[in-house]
Amino acid sequence: MTFGARTNRNSALKIGNTPIEYVSSFKYLGCNFAKSGSFLTMRRHLVNQANKALHLLYKRLYTCKP
Repeated sequence: MTFGARTNRNSALKIGNTPIEYVSSFKYLGCNFAKSGSFLTMRRHLVNQANKALHLLYKRLYTCKP
């Protein structure tokens, strides 16, 4: 997989006889990488995960009140 802002999609990169595909983004070890080089998508994903975890925590706290 390759990506980049200045990728020449007409050239076919190969390893052996296997062509390498061009992508706009991919996830590696839980981190989202985009062709723009910005980590904005990764930050948004982490914020969404944190909001879900906090919502679940608050929900469980309110149901446990005496």
